[in-house]
Amino acid sequence: MKTKLHTAVCAGKDFIVPELTTAHANPAMAELIPLSDASKAKAKAHEDAVTKGKAAALKAAA
Repeated sequence: MKTKLHTAVCAGKDFIVPELTTAHANPAMAELIPLSDASKAKAKAHEDAVTKGKAAALKAAA
């Protein structure tokens, strides 16, 4: 059910991801620093998962 609902609601949608890279440098964005850090951690975890997945696929193909 969740997958069908997600597909129905999210199909063809573009998601806007806020730009938080300047939060640490811009005093006006100080309250966004925790969100910036969380976003960076999530991106790093995704990159790590992609790297590990590619390595596992290459190992399995060998």
